[in-house]
Amino acid sequence: MKVAESIDGNVSTEEISNLQRQDSTLQKWFEEAERDQKEDSPMREVRFEVKNSLLWRKKESEKRMITQLVVPSQLREKVMKLATTAL
Repeated sequence: MKVAESIDGNVSTEEISNLQRQDSTLQKWFEEAERDQKEDSPMREVRFEVKNSLLWRKKESEKRMITQLVVPSQLREKVMKLATTAL
C-alpha cells in the first residue's frame, strides 16, 4: 500500500515539503535543523534534519537510529486515522 495514496489521493514529496514549510508549528524545528547542519554540534538524543527537502526527526533508541518524517499539521489527522484503521 502506498501511504501517500492512503492519506489524500496523491500527495507528492514536493507537496509534503511545501506543507511542512508553511506550517508555523514546524518553524522551530527547521531552524534547529539548519543550525545543526551549519555547526558541528554534538549528537543529541533527538535532532532534526532536512533531507531531500523534507524535515525529519532522528532519535537514538536502544542503540539504533530511528528516523521519522515530520508530519505537517494539515495532514496529522489523516495520518492518525490511517494509523488507527490499520491496526
